[in-house]
Amino acid sequence: MKRRPALHLLLLTLPGILAADRIEIPPALPLAASSVLFLALLASWRAGWTRASRAALVLLPSLLFLVRAASVAVPGAPSADVPVELRARVVMGGGTSARSVRAKALDGPLRGRIVEIRMPEGDPLPSPGRTLRIAGRMRPLPLPRNPGEPDRNAANRRRGDAARIDPEQVALEPGGSALEPVRERVRGMAESLGGSEGALFLALFLADRSTLEPELTEAFRVTGLTHLLALSGINIGILYCVFSAPLSLIAPRRAVPILTVLLLWAFGAVASLPISLLRALIMASVLAAGRLVERPLDGWNTLAFAALLSIAGDPGAPWDVSFRLSFAATAGIVAAARPLGFHGSCWWKKWIVGPIGISIAAQASTMPIVLRTFGTFAPFGAIATLLASPFNALALAAGTAWILLAGIHGTVDGILEDATWGTALLFRLAVERIARSTPPLPVLTGPTA
Repeated sequence: MKRRPALHLLLLTLPGILAADRIEIPPALPLAASSVLFLALLASWRAGWTRASRAALVLLPSLLFLVRAASVAVPGAPSADVPVELRARVVMGGGTSARSVRAKALDGPLRGRIVEIRMPEGDPLPSPGRTLRIAGRMRPLPLPRNPGEPDRNAANRRRGDAARIDPEQVALEPGGSALEPVRERVRGMAESLGGSEGALFLALFLADRSTLEPELTEAFRVTGLTHLLALSGINIGILYCVFSAPLSLIAPRRAVPILTVLLLWAFGAVASLPISLLRALIMASVLAAGRLVERPLDGWNTLAFAALLSIAGDPGAPWDVSFRLSFAATAGIVAAARPLGFHGSCWWKKWIVGPIGISIAAQASTMPIVLRTFGTFAPFGAIATLLASPFNALALAAGTAWILLAGIHGTVDGILEDATWGTALLFRLAVERIARSTPPLPVLTGPTA
């Protein structure tokens, strides 16, 4: 049996970190305590302890932590519509709609709690780390209004989000990230493209879907292609090829994976590191390190290591549906990769059976979460992904080249802008065509959270 220390440490750490998030202590404390517990478990195994004794060693501290967490009172959310003025810092993790962000209140009655802010139409979505001054109305997180309607706030309630704010006035405080000028440049490039193509460009490179037309958003939803806009493993795989191809011509072979990963982290920082992108970048970094030292890596151990780092940075992340979808999809891929022949030597297994099977595995592993959270499921999403991914790759490649080379020369800038617009157009037309060709019963309805 393979040794998977990161997976074992994750299983030991998760209860403590979730409890730490509840009682508001630094997440590093349960992480350190669980590391000590893991070492004690190894020592007990070498000392010949029975399985029952080792289980007691693991479970007793976690149970005490959870009991302590359950006894802590959490400040209540507002029970009615009330006026509010506060400052809040935007955090990672989107709200329940494309026009909302999550932020941590810095003052006021909900100081220290997470609130959802519905940004006014026309205002750009602020990046994580920016501080907002808000005056508006604070309301409880809404419940479903109709029977069978999905409760899109269920995960946020479990995570501890306190309220929703509909601002009447929003002002960005000066400062923010040093990468903000780069983000503004990308937004300006999206405006120059205009229309649906500019909105797709903004979604692919800044994870901002607020400007997508409702019809196009619905086309992505019914075809099961929304994950192509989520900046996840597929996008990172495409960008890895885009970055590594030119680097392989100018850099030593062993340095190419590390340099490529550094460029990917720069891309992730500009895109504000949504959880799906953070998970993909951590796994890409571990894989690049493995290639550098020429050692094989275990997929489960790598996935657990990515989860550990994600949870250590944001203890409330497991309550976020994007966290569960991202890691469930990757777990399905890891489980199905070898049985489906993705690593086989035959070209048709590697390039046809492997991608189709892995797409189906990712969709199957996320189906329970999607059904419970959103109440819908697109069973033809695996085939749609296979058809749309080449156009997604072209749009990412052209857009990346334009961002990196814009400003070198007017002619080059114009050619790359036209290429970006054209590939985004092809991507949009492909998604709309797939949506029109989807059979009339593509969406299954299930229980909602």
